[in-house]
Amino acid sequence: MKNAFSTVLCAEYNSEEAIRLAADLVKSGFLVRREDKVKNAFSTVLYTEHDSQQRIRLAADLKHCGFLVRTAECAFDALELTTREEFDVMILDYDLPDMTGAQLAQEIRALEPLTQILLLSRRPHLPAGELAYVDFHAVKGLPFDALIEIIESLLGSPTLSPESAASSRSSLDDDSIMGHPKQLLAVESE
Repeated sequence: MKNAFSTVLCAEYNSEEAIRLAADLVKSGFLVRREDKVKNAFSTVLYTEHDSQQRIRLAADLKHCGFLVRTAECAFDALELTTREEFDVMILDYDLPDMTGAQLAQEIRALEPLTQILLLSRRPHLPAGELAYVDFHAVKGLPFDALIEIIESLLGSPTLSPESAASSRSSLDDDSIMGHPKQLLAVESE
């Protein structure tokens, strides 16, 4: 069987048509798995990060959650991708080799004014001017669940509230505040 190790994720598994399709796929040698996390399917993410290990790891995790992910190593590559493709969310590292993530956000806004931009930085506080073109700023190292919650909030999914964010993760310290949508303060690195 040539498809014996291919897996198909089914987001809609309750309709008769989906059940028939799944049965046909199984007969053809596919493994069929129902995956409720596919709610993010077809949401496109561009992740720009200079550290290859971080870039590969987070991209794989985002893909596992159903996002379509493209990656870029530097601002130049991100801008090139932005001219060819549309993205729902862009996750930008602040410390890129050719410009800051804040500068990249400004360049992206000129090309894609409606794209949501999440800036990741090791710095919990950035000057207001650095955040002018960013929809949300978060400190690198925050728990993955918190990152997904932020992305879903940017996509218009359930609103991210300080209470739900604080209760969903235990690694926040007492100074953590999410009062300003462009700031996530003092998230401890793991």
